Parts: sequence; structure tokens; C-alpha cells
Amino acid sequence: MNIVISIHIFPNELNRYSTTLDRLNRCFSGVSDNIVLYTTLNTSSAIIDWDKSTIDKADSIKRYDELNKKILCVKKIHNVISTNKPYGVNDHRRETYKKFYAYDSIIYLDSDIVFSDQILKNYVNALNSFDHKNEWYVISPQTVRLWDTTWDCIVNERYIKHPINSHKRLNPDEVISSVASAPRTYEKSPIYKFAGGWFTAHSPKLLNFVGIPNSFGSYGPDDTFLMSCMNSIKRRGMSVVQYVVKNEIIIEDTTTDTTGLHFLTNASQQRLLGQKNFIPELREFSKKL
Repeated sequence: MNIVISIHIFPNELNRYSTTLDRLNRCFSGVSDNIVLYTTLNTSSAIIDWDKSTIDKADSIKRYDELNKKILCVKKIHNVISTNKPYGVNDHRRETYKKFYAYDSIIYLDSDIVFSDQILKNYVNALNSFDHKNEWYVISPQTVRLWDTTWDCIVNERYIKHPINSHKRLNPDEVISSVASAPRTYEKSPIYKFAGGWFTAHSPKLLNFVGIPNSFGSYGPDDTFLMSCMNSIKRRGMSVVQYVVKNEIIIEDTTTDTTGLHFLTNASQQRLLGQKNFIPELREFSKKL
């Protein structure tokens, strides 16, 4: 099995990245498959105003290189983006699915996600349970109660009766521990619902077929677009499946990122481009079917 785990980070996320690498090391110890960790540190001067930032660019790059030495048991490909052109998570993910199109699975992971030591092993088991080479699929974990009820279809049963936004008050380690001994099962979801960076695994064939439109720019609704395209594919009678691993929970670490970076544009501003072009791009995609 050939799997790539893809992570994009900014310099103010290096503390979280360090913790993520520790968690990944524990995951990797129980998996014998071919795993590649493909990461990018984004220092683009079109996104970050380094003159107004208190974080030093050279120090960030040095620390990133040092942190990557933590990973010993899998292949690492790590990049530093120092361009003066816009660059963001969409760009990193486009590069990922193009570069690793022949792999069995592509996992997108954000640095603020807390996950169990067994999640990768359970994903491998799930991949071995169906014809992943010939099926367009997404594999997602479950989560806790989030900000609205549309996510309830992937909320773990232990947390489904919690109030909306309860994720902000839960202790991530306690959440992971609460299902540590619960059996993992793999079920098809009747609804496509997932977030790209939540340790979500994707069919490389599906990602390359759908793509992330260039009109979305460097940051935008790539996961929402993928879900919408999957619905279009299904309506045309083609097979595309989301599997949910029950009792494999992820939760976001809601603590504040390290401050010190002065961004030229914030996430909300960057999302506007994707929102503007979403419907036209969805119409364009439907012409491929």
C-alpha cells in the first residue's frame, strides 16, 4: 500500500506541527506500508508581510528543518515555499494529487487536528477491505458535535447528544481516549460530508478528476467543491463512495496559534474568490460527466 500524508503549514503553526509529528510517529510505528510524509512550509511574501512580522523567516525555516528530523521511519519530502507569488493550501494540495496520482491514497492533514495512534492502521485496514484501486472514494473519521447539525452524520454516537459547538469545550486527549477501546467498523455514508484536512483519505484518481479549480486561488472551498462534485457524479449513475470509520475520532485543537505573523490577506478575504467562482466551476465540472 502506498500512502501519502500531505500537510501545509505557516511559520506560526510550527508548535502545532511539532506536536503533529509526534502523533504521526506513534501512528507510523504500527504500519509497515509505504508511507510518504509530504509537507510544505509556506513563507510566501505575497501572503506574509515579513517586515511587520515578529517571527523571523530564517529562524522559521531552520526550525522546520530541525523538526522534520523527528520522523525517522517513513520517507519525507519537505519543501519551503519562498515565492513572492500567492501560495496557499490549495496550491500545496494541487501539487500533492498531481505528484502522487499513482498512489493508493492521499491523506490531507491540518496541523491543528488531534487523532489517535491507530488511525493510520485503521485506514489501511479499511483500504484493504474494498477495491480501492478501481473505486473513487473518500475515507473520513468521525468527530464530535460541531457548529451546526449538517455535520451530525459523522458525529460519533457518544457525542451526538452534546450541544452545538461543544467541540470548543472538550479536551481533545480525553475525546480520543473515550473511544480508545471501542471497535472500529467501516460503513458507507449515505451523505458526502467531510473536511479536507481532518485526516481524510482520498482516491488519487478522484482528486485528479475533480481537481481544485485555479479560479479558487490559493485558499478556498476545495473540500466543499469535492463533495458537490461527488454528488454530481452520483447523480450520473457513477460510483463514488464515502466510507466512515466508526469510533475513529478526530477533533480540532482550538487553542490559539502562535502569534507574530502579519498576513497581507486573511482567510476570510481569500475565501471570497472561491465563493465567487464556486457555481461556475461546478457547472464546468458537470460538462465532464
